[in-house]
Amino acid sequence: MNPIDFKRFNAGTLFLIRKPESFPVGYAQSAFEDMKRLHLDYAAWLETWNCWDGVLWIHPDYPRSSFWKDCPRDPLEETFAAADKTGIAFLPECGVMHASFVESHSDAMLHSHDGKKSVYGRIGLVPSAPVTADFFIAKYDAFIDKFKHHASFRGICLPAENSTCLSYDRYTEKAWREFSGRALPTPEELAESEALERETYRFLEEEYLRLFRKLARHIKQKYGLPLMHYPISKISTVSHFEPNTYAAARNLEVITKVDEIDLFNLQLHPPLGDHPGQFKMELELLEALTDKPCVADTHWYHECNAGKLPELNSKRYIDWILSTLTPHGISFFCYGFMAEKLPLWKVELNPGAKVFNCYANDDEVAIRRKAVLRGMDFVETLRPLLENMKREAQNAVFYRESLEDDYRYGSYYREHLFSLYGQLQATARPLIFTAEIPESTENIRCLIFDAVKTFSSDDARKLEKFLAAGGQAVVIGRCSPALYAACGLNVRECEADFVTKPGTAGKWWFGMPCDAIKFTANGDTLYAYNTGEAAVTRHNGVFFIGCSAAVSDFDNLRQRGLVDMWLKIIELCQADSGVKVRADFLRRPGAHEYVCSDLYTSADGKRKLLLIRDLGVEVISSEVKWNLPDNFRITRLILDGRDIAMPKDGVLPEFEYFAAVYAEAY
Repeated sequence: MNPIDFKRFNAGTLFLIRKPESFPVGYAQSAFEDMKRLHLDYAAWLETWNCWDGVLWIHPDYPRSSFWKDCPRDPLEETFAAADKTGIAFLPECGVMHASFVESHSDAMLHSHDGKKSVYGRIGLVPSAPVTADFFIAKYDAFIDKFKHHASFRGICLPAENSTCLSYDRYTEKAWREFSGRALPTPEELAESEALERETYRFLEEEYLRLFRKLARHIKQKYGLPLMHYPISKISTVSHFEPNTYAAARNLEVITKVDEIDLFNLQLHPPLGDHPGQFKMELELLEALTDKPCVADTHWYHECNAGKLPELNSKRYIDWILSTLTPHGISFFCYGFMAEKLPLWKVELNPGAKVFNCYANDDEVAIRRKAVLRGMDFVETLRPLLENMKREAQNAVFYRESLEDDYRYGSYYREHLFSLYGQLQATARPLIFTAEIPESTENIRCLIFDAVKTFSSDDARKLEKFLAAGGQAVVIGRCSPALYAACGLNVRECEADFVTKPGTAGKWWFGMPCDAIKFTANGDTLYAYNTGEAAVTRHNGVFFIGCSAAVSDFDNLRQRGLVDMWLKIIELCQADSGVKVRADFLRRPGAHEYVCSDLYTSADGKRKLLLIRDLGVEVISSEVKWNLPDNFRITRLILDGRDIAMPKDGVLPEFEYFAAVYAEAY
């Protein structure tokens, strides 16, 4: 086996295998030949979607899926053979427990407190049951041993779409007693004690990690194959202790602690619509939680616009592609949606997801295909520039996605976080997320805290050290008193109707709702309420913004005043990473698109890339000022795939998709 190197830049896709009638003889070969034309390096297959009642491949130890029960063909063998011929890596996942196995071990199913049984997420049986790990290991062994002779077998996907939640089965009860010495708490006891909740979170995390670490280590040690995982979603939306009729919260930070995983490929399920900025934000949230390579699936399917294809806008398709670029590549959900001709499974993607009406029109498919081909040509242009780079920025938003910081307490609900991200991206200054508070200003100069409800003593100690080292902080609205204390802020509620700009006549409207809860704090007033109290204040290197609603409503209002406020704060914090990009563009009613800038530096410090992406707007003109180190010079400027000379005044010609400014040390 020749393992795929996930530290390199790779382009990949998901490859669906459905019923025999939608997977005709020769389809795999023609599909992989088409993938080669699209510059794809790998294709992955998730058994998660296909095999609840059995496997698609042929093996004496596992029942055959009802889809393929009476068919002599082995679709996995055909797919591996096609991948062998084209040189594309094929990475399978084979972790689903079939129904008969789950039902024959009903004592290890998910048990609600009142005794109701159900399947434990996509895993099947609870992580605490020994039979769960045994099943996965045996099934992966059987699969790998059957197909490992194929040259294209260069990696493995771990079981995908997992989640964590509490079960009252006998195995989980036994594991909890060993962990705590007590009986499992009831839902009522959990609701009454935050400390008990947190203890249970730690237990759930340990059980979940024990299962996945055991499987991952087995595959690594026995076969030496690199591992990919397809986490789903990002911000927890449902408590881990809701009734079992609810989906358990999907948690990213847990799976990122499995050290053996080599690549995280985020399945983007955009909850806020189809804006490319949503895709970009979710991917960067994942990057904040792990130092492992990350990519994300660019989705353009049924979850966009409630089951309808987005508008037939070629720019929108290309913006989606460019929004999820990372130094480790790009991924697509899934090959069929950009195929030269839609495969026969367009009549049904997978049970319960009837999206075929969206793709019945061949003209629409052709428009999308043309845009994808151009977008992938852009990706190939950027591949050598992005590879072996790492994202950097002096301006960082503090974000965690952990079991202990469960988001039902109000930290970072989706709309609020996306609106804050939209404002900061609209400044066209480099930005990152961070899950850890730095203790020096070597890499980050400004930390932004928004709606943070949980702040530990260790967090407070690190923040105090960061501020003492000259770091700056921005705190928005209602947050943890421990965070206020670490910043030296005295925060209280106040009465106000709007925000005014000191030193100017009239009122500077921020668009905050009349029912917004507003706060004021000690310090020098930068922007004031109509009451004269501080709406935005500064105290010992800490900025306080008193109204969270001014942030959360930005997505709808797209107010320039808020962007100007952030530009001023970034300037005062000296946290622009030496990058100043100005872009004038045509504004459309209701639009929240923007031009964003991301900065990348190579591991050896000898290469830098400033990637400016024009996500959804029509740029009239733009100007770039990049304060590079003295020993660097700009060696390439690429606009929409065309190399041009860098203008001396920094004013760029019009571009529609991206500008890549590449600099090297000399």
